[in-house]
Amino acid sequence: MSVCPELGFNVDHGYLEGLVRGLKSGILTRFDYHNLTQCDTLEDMKLHLQSTDYGRLWSSCGDHLTVSLMDQKLKENLLVEFRSLRSHSVPPLSIFLDYITYSYMIDNVVLLITGVLRKKDISELLPRCHPLGVFDQMAAVGIARTPSELYCTILVDTPLGPFFQDAVSESNLDEMGAEILRNKLYKAYIESFHSFCSKLGGATEDIMCPILEFEADCRAFIITVNSFGTELSGGERSALYPSCGTLHPEGLRMLSRAEDYEQVKAVADYYHEYKLIFDDAEAESEAKTLEDRFFEREAEHAGLPAAVPPGRILLLRPAEGAGGSQRPLDRRVCHAEAQVQDRQLHTDLLEATCFTDLLEATCFTDLLEATCFNYLLEATCFTYLLEATCFTYFLEATCFTYLLEATCFTYLLEATCFTDLLEATCFTYLLEATCFTYLLEATCITCLLEATCFTYLLEATCFTYLLEATCFQCLRRTPAVASNKYRFLFQWSGH
Repeated sequence: MSVCPELGFNVDHGYLEGLVRGLKSGILTRFDYHNLTQCDTLEDMKLHLQSTDYGRLWSSCGDHLTVSLMDQKLKENLLVEFRSLRSHSVPPLSIFLDYITYSYMIDNVVLLITGVLRKKDISELLPRCHPLGVFDQMAAVGIARTPSELYCTILVDTPLGPFFQDAVSESNLDEMGAEILRNKLYKAYIESFHSFCSKLGGATEDIMCPILEFEADCRAFIITVNSFGTELSGGERSALYPSCGTLHPEGLRMLSRAEDYEQVKAVADYYHEYKLIFDDAEAESEAKTLEDRFFEREAEHAGLPAAVPPGRILLLRPAEGAGGSQRPLDRRVCHAEAQVQDRQLHTDLLEATCFTDLLEATCFTDLLEATCFNYLLEATCFTYLLEATCFTYFLEATCFTYLLEATCFTYLLEATCFTDLLEATCFTYLLEATCFTYLLEATCITCLLEATCFTYLLEATCFTYLLEATCFQCLRRTPAVASNKYRFLFQWSGH
């Protein structure tokens, strides 16, 4: 693995990418959303959804289909799919998925506090909590009387503990205090989530940071508008604004000083995107609220069909015992006038809870798909590139191997030939040296023999001359005597 790290690319997230690609086929299309607006009864809705992946959820319900049953089935399906992704994930994806659940935890905590303030039993409130935001200490939330007590005795060891640093106070909790607590928690949550995505970088930063920045700006605008006519001062309002949006810092400073809707609109005029939202909200004041316009723009950011206005096609019915449907400071405000119009136009079409969960599931799937698609595309391209590169390297390695073998064989052959040639040359030189030695020795012997023969011949010649000289001298002295005396000698020498 250390030799070729590319072989382990996407080993942690490849299986999850396959799951997300499978879930993609079950997402409702724009055409499906348009058809849902044409449904008059739950049976019509069930009939239309039979052709989608949601049809199997209530196939076993028979003719006893109700809104609460549909809501329950959708939540169970969302919970199963989310937990499946979470159980197979590793950091940083597992941390990212945990951040998604924190918003539901915050809503559940505020739901329980508000329900307890309305004298509702905690056992009745727990089933109404969103399953993605369930944690072990939820049942004890109702016993807290102040945010400080809630943090120190219950939530300090939960995932929400870090978000309570700026929300701890000694004031008693009431419905207004619960909403302020919600917004303080959301402020800390959005800022932490934004910081986490920024540190990750890459596609996560490119996709998530604009979404969170838009969410932060929306909350700032809605909190400002809904605080008019309340006891909140500009400083208290400013403490609820998330500081990670495009309005920070000058836009938030101007919003904290705003005293009416026109001053808020003047702040939005400095930002092109929000100027369009406020202009459209003013032009269609009878049809859509400011919250609806922000919701549509948020849907466009998330890639959802913007043709589904949340306040126009759905019956927004308050959850019993959850503190009512109105949230004075939250952006998800339900106006009484809009509810009357919705009931007249679309009586018993859908519940807000069902639509919200369905939309949240679709938002989450689209968001996860957008995040993973870039990784999947990069992984696919990288895979093809890696395969091509590996094949090239393999081909080059094969050719190099053959070339190396041929070269080695050539060198070996040349070395063998050279060795044989060297041995032949050495043998030749050795043979020539041996022949020369023998020749030299023969020559020396011949010369020595000739010298010896010549010496003997010379000595014989010298002796002959000496003898002749001696004989001649003797003959001269006594010729008569000598002639007889040495006659025999002359005869011998004549031989």
